[in-house]
Amino acid sequence: MNTFESLGLSNVLLKAITEMGYKQPTPVQSEAIPLLIRENTDIISLAQTGTGKTAAFGLPILEKIESGKNSPQALILSPTRELCIQIAGELEKFSKYIDVRIVPVYGGANMTTQIRQLRQGADIIVATPGRLIDLIERSIIQLDTIKIVVLDEADEMLSMGFKEDIDTILSQTHPDRLTWLFSATMPEDIRRISKTYMKDPKQISVAGGGQVNENIEHIYHLIDGRDRIKVLTRVLDFYPDIYAIVFCQTKIETQQVADKLIDHGYPAGSLHGDMSQAQREQMMNAFRKKAITILVATDVAARGIDVEDVTHVIHFHLPDDLESFTHRSGRTARAGKKGTSIALVSKNEMHRLRTLEKIIKRKIQYAKVPSGMEVCTHQMQYLINRITTEEVNPLAVEEFKPLLDDLLEKYHPRELVEKIFSMEFNRLLEMYRNAPDLNISPDRSGKSYDEASYHSRDIKRWYINIGIKDGMYWQDVKDFLKEKGNLGKNDINGVETLSSFSTFKCSEEVCRRIQKGIQGLTLSGRKIFIKEDSKKETYHRSPERNQTRKQKGQTF
Repeated sequence: MNTFESLGLSNVLLKAITEMGYKQPTPVQSEAIPLLIRENTDIISLAQTGTGKTAAFGLPILEKIESGKNSPQALILSPTRELCIQIAGELEKFSKYIDVRIVPVYGGANMTTQIRQLRQGADIIVATPGRLIDLIERSIIQLDTIKIVVLDEADEMLSMGFKEDIDTILSQTHPDRLTWLFSATMPEDIRRISKTYMKDPKQISVAGGGQVNENIEHIYHLIDGRDRIKVLTRVLDFYPDIYAIVFCQTKIETQQVADKLIDHGYPAGSLHGDMSQAQREQMMNAFRKKAITILVATDVAARGIDVEDVTHVIHFHLPDDLESFTHRSGRTARAGKKGTSIALVSKNEMHRLRTLEKIIKRKIQYAKVPSGMEVCTHQMQYLINRITTEEVNPLAVEEFKPLLDDLLEKYHPRELVEKIFSMEFNRLLEMYRNAPDLNISPDRSGKSYDEASYHSRDIKRWYINIGIKDGMYWQDVKDFLKEKGNLGKNDINGVETLSSFSTFKCSEEVCRRIQKGIQGLTLSGRKIFIKEDSKKETYHRSPERNQTRKQKGQTF
């Protein structure tokens, strides 16, 4: 069995990590640390988030840098400010007994403060690409003294649009520097970086590298898109001790979902790009301390979150970029623990789920949405387990013995138990007594409507002025139209959604019903309207492909 003592670390580092509670190195640490300490080599390490990558590159950096140089010797690039702060914090702990200056630089924080810290001297800079470029352009940072560059979660940085920034940064470092690249997956752009900027890199691939963590159970619920919030709350109620991150696609949807959960009494909070850095840090502190146990977040805002005890990741929608599924799911089952990834999937998303299975090379198991009585039974079993495993405090029992004796004289023990359970479960039972079945069954034909019936009617294409910028994707628009028109499943089809508008197909009679339902409705201060679409051609994006990929420069 490997130990940290066997990896070649100095006594001062061993002392610090022992005080931090580190006992046994993870596979990526066992592979990377001795290699990086012993050799001056470039490496590519394929390992999932939550496998101890920060220590895998951080400890060798601390072994290799020289104190008192008064110029940066190591640069660590990370995709998000949360991860940047986290890495810098871990390095501070590792270097408790070493004279080293670590400066994090990231967007959303006061640049003047960061400049002052850099001018006071930095041995290690931990940075997000955008803020680092700003500081380079202001001639605050020069990279020619950098000996080691680490690209952490490199695939994430590329998927977020930092490709040009990474090229700019690497091109300004000394050609003899070492480059250590850590990534969960190996897309083509990673291979390009390795060929352009690395010299004969050695590759480390630990169990799970480039694949989904085997400690994660992957399931999906097949649902009606209109029932997402109902299904989400039922899932949350089914797992009594849940500590979860719920992923949404847009900032608007993230805030809406969080608000609805809070309104229903759940200890929830949101994390998205419209929040200030102070608000984001406050929310993350509340989540880490479990003041809130359900964090609703966008993909980008949640990247770099490292909270070991997350039990579940819930995909409110499947991600636009299906490879992001790996990174979402990696927020649970960290540090060798087990976790569950749950996707809420409508019929129209099934093809994306199948594509996703090919990407992660793993079957995602179908599971029924729990019934109301299953929720109650699960909660009751949880309470029974808590009661039966609770250790009795003899002193407390003795102190209140007269009150307990009085209770037992008045009531039969079974009656007392029934009263306790009634007190705990009356509200839950009332809520779920007649709860509807939220499951749907896929069409055997694979079609969600009767094509012959649909095409036999006088169908026209219509335009409505709501789109992706309103947080509405094609399924949301379809659900909205069906709800406002009180439509059947075969009344509307061909929904296509672009940035500021959507189009759909239905008969004139069906359209009149929708128009009546939306009469007087406004969204973001503008009146919603429908008109016949004058364009005869079909828009270039099919329904399943019109969820626009976020480009560099857009917020989360």
